[in-house]
Amino acid sequence: EDGRETRFAGEGHWRSAWVLDSRPNDISVLKSLQRYHPYDSRTFQMIRYDALVMDVFSASDRIVNMYGYCGMSVLVEALLGSSIEDVL
Repeated sequence: EDGRETRFAGEGHWRSAWVLDSRPNDISVLKSLQRYHPYDSRTFQMIRYDALVMDVFSASDRIVNMYGYCGMSVLVEALLGSSIEDVL
């Protein structure tokens, strides 16, 4: 066992979220397109726009840090132990 853990965090309408725990104090979330949505250019553009918005607003403390995106997935900072009320 190398101490790494991946666990399902939940899902919204478009994506599923997976918590990636690679090292102590280094936890991120992989948001990937749910399998029942089409892998087409419209969906790809929606994911791309989401990533562009996160990039533009990355200086804000109210937007999670985005580490990268590729195709239909995005890797973002985890806010474990926080609620929406804590962030707002």
